[in-house]
Amino acid sequence: MGETVNQILTIPYELVWRDETPLVVLAEISDDKIHTTFWGTALDKYARRSAILPLDDVVLNGNERKFTGSIHHITRCGSTSLLQQIGALDRVFGLSEPFIFLELLSRPGAETRLAEIRVRKLACLFGSGLAPVADQIVVKWPTLLCRHARLLDKALGDAPSVFLSRNPVEVLRSIEMRPLLQMENLALEYVLGPDFDETPSPLPAGLALVAHMLAANCRWIAQSAKTRRLDYRQLPDIGWQKVAPAFGLSLDDRQTAKMKRSAGVNAKQPGATFVSDSCEKRETASVLAQSLASSILQPAIDEACAQLQPL
Repeated sequence: MGETVNQILTIPYELVWRDETPLVVLAEISDDKIHTTFWGTALDKYARRSAILPLDDVVLNGNERKFTGSIHHITRCGSTSLLQQIGALDRVFGLSEPFIFLELLSRPGAETRLAEIRVRKLACLFGSGLAPVADQIVVKWPTLLCRHARLLDKALGDAPSVFLSRNPVEVLRSIEMRPLLQMENLALEYVLGPDFDETPSPLPAGLALVAHMLAANCRWIAQSAKTRRLDYRQLPDIGWQKVAPAFGLSLDDRQTAKMKRSAGVNAKQPGATFVSDSCEKRETASVLAQSLASSILQPAIDEACAQLQPL
């Protein structure tokens, strides 16, 4: 048998602004380096910048590739494992937290028709760039994009969306153990929900800042009419029972078996077996984490669950 020839893909790498014009930096990367779980890390390590393209110059003709489905999440809730299951399917790519969309929507006035068009154009660049290896793309958004869920709904048309949550004590304990990156640089707007009269006083810091941010995300996602909710406790079975079919992914016995095998692997530690740590996290959470979970995060999760239909 001959040697496998790797394909070079041209992928959106980062977005920079020139005045009010978004410029997409494209990069080339070998298809054997695009690990689903660590998308950003793979790009930083292996990609080579190749071109700069004004995003507004991308032409949409109605036949461009679109995202098959999307996953919003509260963070540290099994979303990476769920995406890993989806990415195990033949000719399906799980796009993990492409922060370039956050770069696009983080400027003032993002909730506009022009922003919707730009999201579609950026998704189109991913679709064409990944076409050699995937016919369908499922994206797991950065958690901060919950605040733009309604715009993403409009931009991506009929692509279904889910929101994955988890016991807030377990979430905050996980963040205590492994803090989220760059939280010290989080802008105030990200701790505010849809009602901007909710500005906390005094301004939170540390784990309290994270709890307020995640609570705001829950209240933002609650405004998405088409997003369906699911819970960490439903994993992994809901992946092949409901999520994949909801995303229009056809499963036979072989494909289902691939998802089940993938679910048994620790998504954050490739090669290691997945072992649930829910009980341990609840038992070892600090008093602060438990207090923030009950007073800040749980009410927001309840609010989202009351608004969103179950998958």
